[in-house]
Amino acid sequence: AFGRNKGKTDSDPTPLKRVNLPESVEHIDSYAFAFNQSLADINLPKKLTSIGTRAFFFDRQVAVRIPESVTYVGDYAFGVNTVYIDASQPPSCESNPFDGTICVKPEAVDAYKSHEAWGKCRVLGDVHEHDGMIYVANGQSGAELAGYVKMPGETLDIPQTVSIDGEQRRVTALGDNALTRAIRVNTVNIPETVDSIGAGCFSLCGNMTSANIGNAKIKWPNFLGCNKLQEITADENNIYHTTQNGVLYSKAMDTLQLYPLGAEREAYFLPENVKTIGDYVMYYVSANGYDINLKLQKLYSLSQTPPVCGTSSFTVCSSSLTTTNLTLYVPENLVETYRNENGWGNITYIVGLSDEEIGDILADVNEIKIDGNNPTGTADDVLYTISGQRVSKPGKGLYIRNGKKVIIK
Repeated sequence: AFGRNKGKTDSDPTPLKRVNLPESVEHIDSYAFAFNQSLADINLPKKLTSIGTRAFFFDRQVAVRIPESVTYVGDYAFGVNTVYIDASQPPSCESNPFDGTICVKPEAVDAYKSHEAWGKCRVLGDVHEHDGMIYVANGQSGAELAGYVKMPGETLDIPQTVSIDGEQRRVTALGDNALTRAIRVNTVNIPETVDSIGAGCFSLCGNMTSANIGNAKIKWPNFLGCNKLQEITADENNIYHTTQNGVLYSKAMDTLQLYPLGAEREAYFLPENVKTIGDYVMYYVSANGYDINLKLQKLYSLSQTPPVCGTSSFTVCSSSLTTTNLTLYVPENLVETYRNENGWGNITYIVGLSDEEIGDILADVNEIKIDGNNPTGTADDVLYTISGQRVSKPGKGLYIRNGKKVIIK
């Protein structure tokens, strides 16, 4: 009845924002309100008994409270992050009624968790809403941001504390999928109180351009579908991660954990101390209309031993990154080694470079910085990797000496 064409955007005339249904409505059929991304307010009448398949599919902003009268919910009826369900007994449904978090009465938690279909959702009982965000107690004095029922704005500042049952608690965690599909968010800032970020917390945040994870440890996969992400940063005292030029690494910089797909650079040089490419490092997943904007054209890996690739390290959906014309450049004697190494073979275009060619190409690199936390010096024997880490026993490869690039053969 009010479903919109999947290909249309919010720039189309008269986007649907608010719906008032009369109490006489008992059924909402399949796709009745699907693909209305601006829909933020709809009442579900108390006589409503059934909600059809994908009735509110991809309606990301609408706050949903399913009344007790509803006895049937179709597959993927809602496309939001969190749904309230008033019924103590789970409504009948198909195999996947909802892909997100459901909030139910505390005494109904077990019934929903043990349900064949509703049990696939994250089920929460004692929840507390603050400014449209859903929180639950976490330990003795902490709180976890578990979801949202009001779409966050362009800049999301996670609070340091929230009140639960009259007690002020520190926000110490962001739960699994807590901010999934927050499509309006451009920037998220996480306070120093947060020490963990759950898997999928930022998935499908298709307009996110920057994220500051503070001191927190991130679980993977994460940031899938954040195809406009230009940079990710972490506090200097984060003991789990470090960032350089908006790219995320493990603290020891031996694992590349995330390359932001929206970064403006055309060339990226993999630090030679990186031994592992993490899961989904350059994984593009369709975010229902959010096209990839990968500027990266040239990926350089000068390591004599190809770093070990994790799950789908270099993958665009089910195909390889060749759809973006990405070319991998490696030392000329290692082309076949990289091509036959698990994960690296997903990049079809692999080009070998001589030492002279490597030197010429790197002469134009201007983003190499010496880490301010490392000792500095001007002696000729002081060498740094291209990522800025001081080395005392360098092997073969590219280094920085007195601000200039040198190759040790």
